[in-house]
Amino acid sequence: MGWEKHLRSSSNNEFTVSPSYTIIRVAGYNADLGTDSSAVRLQKMNKDITAISRIDLAQVISSALLTPNACNLVLYMTKAKQRGVLDGDIWQKFARLRLENENEPAPFQ
Repeated sequence: MGWEKHLRSSSNNEFTVSPSYTIIRVAGYNADLGTDSSAVRLQKMNKDITAISRIDLAQVISSALLTPNACNLVLYMTKAKQRGVLDGDIWQKFARLRLENENEPAPFQ
């Protein structure tokens, strides 16, 4: 948690240049093969998170590197209870989380 607080506070300082970050937390790994993006859920709360496959995590990490909406987010990754519900591909999921994040006050000020 110390790094998370440091990254968030340094990114809010307008006089310093700090790296962008995306922190993806998981409950653990399972032996499943990868699934399509509709089976992956990205959320801000750690409620009902379950183990995921390493292939799914790799897909989300590589998408986060290429998606500006993933910058400066902290999220939890889990399996969706139902496929194809709520949101579409990984980029759309990051965009939804970005909108939720912008509507909240900054946590460290």
